[in-house]
Amino acid sequence: PEMGPPVIKADNVQKRFVEAVTRARSILDGYSNPVDATVAALKAATSDPALGLLQWEEAYGIVSSRLSPGLVAKLESAIGECAADLNAGRSSRLPEGDLLAVTSACMENIVLLLNAEIAEAQPEELMDQILEPLLSVARAHAVGADTFRRNLVKDLLNMYLSVEEQFQVGDGVDTEQDIIDAMRKANSSALQSVINLVVSHNGIKLKAELTKALLEVFVRECPDRYRHELRRLAALSDKHNMSLAILSQKLLELSLLGELTNVVAQALSGGKVQIEDSLVDADTLSSPTAGAVRRRMTINEGLFAGLSDISQSPGAQSRNIDDRIHMLVMAPAAVEDAIASLLLDTSDKDLATRALVTYVKRMYQPHVLVEPQVVPSPAGPGALMASWAFKKPTPLLSGTEFLGGAVIIESLNTIAAAVAGLADSRATLGVQAASGNLHVAVKGAIVEQQDALEAINAIAASIHKAGYNTLSLMTRSGKGAPERLVVHFDASSSAFVPAGVAKVLEPSTADSLEVDKLSSFDDVSYTSSRNRQWHLFAVREQMPRMLAVNRVFARGIIKQLSRPELLSATYNHNSTAAATAAMKEVGDSLASALTELERASFIGENSCKADWSHIFLNVAAPVAIGNEKDQMKVALALRAGAAVATAKCIARLRAASVAQWELRLQSTDGHAWRVVVSIPTGHESGDSCVDVYMEQSDGACIRYMGIVGDCSMDKRSISDPYDPLEVLQLKQMAARRHKTTYCYDFPAVFEHAL
Repeated sequence: PEMGPPVIKADNVQKRFVEAVTRARSILDGYSNPVDATVAALKAATSDPALGLLQWEEAYGIVSSRLSPGLVAKLESAIGECAADLNAGRSSRLPEGDLLAVTSACMENIVLLLNAEIAEAQPEELMDQILEPLLSVARAHAVGADTFRRNLVKDLLNMYLSVEEQFQVGDGVDTEQDIIDAMRKANSSALQSVINLVVSHNGIKLKAELTKALLEVFVRECPDRYRHELRRLAALSDKHNMSLAILSQKLLELSLLGELTNVVAQALSGGKVQIEDSLVDADTLSSPTAGAVRRRMTINEGLFAGLSDISQSPGAQSRNIDDRIHMLVMAPAAVEDAIASLLLDTSDKDLATRALVTYVKRMYQPHVLVEPQVVPSPAGPGALMASWAFKKPTPLLSGTEFLGGAVIIESLNTIAAAVAGLADSRATLGVQAASGNLHVAVKGAIVEQQDALEAINAIAASIHKAGYNTLSLMTRSGKGAPERLVVHFDASSSAFVPAGVAKVLEPSTADSLEVDKLSSFDDVSYTSSRNRQWHLFAVREQMPRMLAVNRVFARGIIKQLSRPELLSATYNHNSTAAATAAMKEVGDSLASALTELERASFIGENSCKADWSHIFLNVAAPVAIGNEKDQMKVALALRAGAAVATAKCIARLRAASVAQWELRLQSTDGHAWRVVVSIPTGHESGDSCVDVYMEQSDGACIRYMGIVGDCSMDKRSISDPYDPLEVLQLKQMAARRHKTTYCYDFPAVFEHAL
């Protein structure tokens, strides 16, 4: 630290602020200071309305003797009024936000006074230089306390990034020593700067702890204002920054979910839908270091896919609400969590009604048999309820109608009245439906899962008697997306129990994704992709005499296929052409899944990539490929299309360790096709690795029925859990970990090369 004469230590918010900023910068320079105390002091100081006035007084005391008497009188009058207003506000116990607004308004007025003085002064007076310290303080606080705090945090985050981005290994750089040698060569005349960078980097543990604390305390409350910094932090790939990168990625997803919720709210309220330009402009970024952080544009990435049509299509403003609901239901963008957030946050009854209808249709389309009717619930003011009937997306149960219900309540204390109201309204459906799914949205405070389960089981008998054997509870999480808890009724204990792997997914979504196939694994972790269109399940298997194996299952629902070639083939009743066009569009979804696999991290903070991956895609809307006489032609077209899609992505499939990908395609005639592509080595080519099946029911279960290919899964049950990895697969993965090829994979490599 710089040495100087002794000074009297003042105990005011300005001095505490300076000390906290100094400690934070010292930590980022590689020195040791208490992190929690530093962040707490920053939070307290930047929330104090007196900070701006004290900083002003300090700067004013230095230059006041050089100012004209007229300007001194104006400035002291403005500051005096501000101080009086603050004292009056404190006496009246005004909220902190109102007091901060008083300081901001005062500083904004001072900026105008100083700018007017500079404009009237003669050039030789150098008034702009004299007033610069005062202008700097006034401008910093005139923009508001939130912006002042945000600028400070951004400065600290950029200070962290300016060092750590230079120590990223990659792009021909193998070790940190190579990086340091390159720095010495580039800065041979300023080696002290290299020493400072190395000292700072050596304090990475404490620096990362401080940065994570800044993200949790300051950034989490408004992450959309920090997208640039969050993307750069998320791009840090070394082991020291892994947990920080994961946290940054989650906050980035949280910010984008907020934008998506706003778009959905605009659409359902009947207003003009606007997707912020900043989402596009800020998505392709370059870091200040030699390596660039590049990202695909958010809109092109799929987060808002299909939503821009609501505002950009002809007659968008005159489009009625039903049309907008339909567009949200069928949009490729994953709007489920955005609609759910709207259900929990809005106090507008009409908007809540439209959101509930949209949510139900989105979850159950195209299997809704009786449209949901939303009516007031007896559970209290503002409570709503809805009932509908649906079928499950399996041929075995295609003739069975199931009961669906939903309630929006303020507190779990009123769930009994809500269930009673649903039971009374069941007769209005006009159908005899089997026990189905109940959705409960609690708008009040955050609810702990154990408390929620106890409240549900307190009335378990009433819920089951009302016609529901599965319950999905949706509550606020405090971390962005709503938190879900899905429970099934257990007849043996007459209680609801968590639904295992599928406890975080809506029941209809879990059915479509065939999540039950993962039930044979223990300790399955779940995460959603950044665009929320893909559901990623990861499990770590411990093998004898081997390191643990990370298996990842990426699963996604494609709402509909709508390419012009497919529509044209459908109108012409050409099943073969429709199958070919459908596979071309599926190829785009396969590429999207690979993008998420490449970006995602799994199983906590210490695992980066998968050792073995499986991709499953389910097309929800039926496709016109059901002509029985063309069955073999359709199968061959599906096989050829899958081979082409695999060939286009084979390098990415191999890099993502994808051993198999599978497609389920529902036909308009009620049958379902299955396309299974097996690429265990990642070097397979042609259609020899593609098998085509149809689903066939034997009365007890649904089985694969082989049509084209080797069909190794013929007669196997669709619902069979995934098998453990074989010895050959384990040896292939061991070779990949050592960045080489397993010896028995070389024939496939040579065949692919030739």
